[in-house]
Amino acid sequence: MDDEKRVNEPTATYLALTEQIVSRPVILERAGKPVLVLVPYDEYRRLQRIEMDARARQQVSAQTATRPKRNTLEKAWGLLATERPAPSDAEIEQWLREHRMEKYG
Repeated sequence: MDDEKRVNEPTATYLALTEQIVSRPVILERAGKPVLVLVPYDEYRRLQRIEMDARARQQVSAQTATRPKRNTLEKAWGLLATERPAPSDAEIEQWLREHRMEKYG
């Protein structure tokens, strides 16, 4: 009798643990009403990832919606605009030679 009890106790524990691992309760909305459903653990993890992705996208879109637009391109063009003409190839080559002499001797 004791042997049977020892065999059944671990089996019951194993079944209880397996039930916890294999499925998870999830509340879904169907026709506007919450419905409790047991989903396989793999599907539960996938649903969690989808939900986390959706939350992350909402946060990013909320941050970008509130951030003022910057005129970066116009500012860059303004920094590049000068009254002097663009340097010639010879001038650039001279600058590079001077830089190399300073750096390498």
